[in-house]
Order: sequence, then C-alpha cells, then structure tokens
Amino acid sequence: YGIETLKLMPAVKGDFPDFGASSFVVRAIVKDSFSYNDTAPTENNVEIEDSDEYFATIFTDNGKHGFTLQTYDMGEEAYKYFMGYTKNETSGYMEEPNSFTLTDQAAQITTKKLGDFPAKVFEWARMSVKVSRTGTIGKSGFPNFQLEFTKLGNFDEDGEEVCGARWKEVEE
Repeated sequence: YGIETLKLMPAVKGDFPDFGASSFVVRAIVKDSFSYNDTAPTENNVEIEDSDEYFATIFTDNGKHGFTLQTYDMGEEAYKYFMGYTKNETSGYMEEPNSFTLTDQAAQITTKKLGDFPAKVFEWARMSVKVSRTGTIGKSGFPNFQLEFTKLGNFDEDGEEVCGARWKEVEE
C-alpha cells in the first residue's frame, strides 16, 4: 500500500472532524515506518483446587490500539505543530516554549492504491500523540520526528461512548 497522506487536527468531542483545509498535513513520511502497535487485552486466569482447567478468565484492561510512524519533515511548521516552537522575528531562531502539550488529535490516513487493492481512508476521532526526535545528523541518515498514536475513548456530549475509528475504500 504505502501512505498517501496523513492529516491531523485537534480532536472534537464525540465526532469525526472534516479533514479539510484547516488540517495539518504530515509530509515526508519515512518509507515503511508505519506500524500498528495494538496489544491484546490483559487477562487473569482463575484456578480452583483439584481442577486441570481454568475456572474463569477475568479481563483487567481492554488492551491498546494505535500506530507509530516517522516523518523527515522537521521544518518550521512541523516544529510549531508538534513541539510548540515559535519564531523569534528579530533573531530568526525557532524558540522552544517554556511549556507545551500537544492536544488530543483526530487523524486521517489515506493509503495508495496497489494493483487490484483499492486505496483506503482510515480515521480516528481521538488519539493521544507522543512526539519524539530520533535519528542522526550525518551521511548515514536524517533526523526525524517519531509520532506514536494511541487511540482514546470517544465520548459524545452526554458522556456516552461513540465510534472512535472507521475506514472505507476510496472510490475511483
């Protein structure tokens, strides 16, 4: 497949946003850097004496759903969006903020068509995003941002959990 685009914007409570002109487009995604990092629910098995089988299984959490990818785009706009840097117009330097937290994000990934396999659009209504810098500066590689996305519960105005992820095939 391959990723055609990744668009981000601040999450809207209980709804999938319109990923239009106001979304931040992540450019220069590192080839083959996208990977799912889903984990299965954690469970505890309950045993009883004099039995070879488990009596019951109790789930202690629902697991984790998300993905990780990297981007070579470490330009001004990416530093502003992901790290909160601002440009000092007098000196021309991009300056780190004293305090910055990236808000929960809505994410949209569009894949490329591959032969008979159609392109797809994947959307998540609310995700936390952990941003870190990785890589080296030199002949052997480029530095990049690593973006680690974790799906969060999506709740409407009444506090009811609603759909937080969806996908569809892209029609030609």
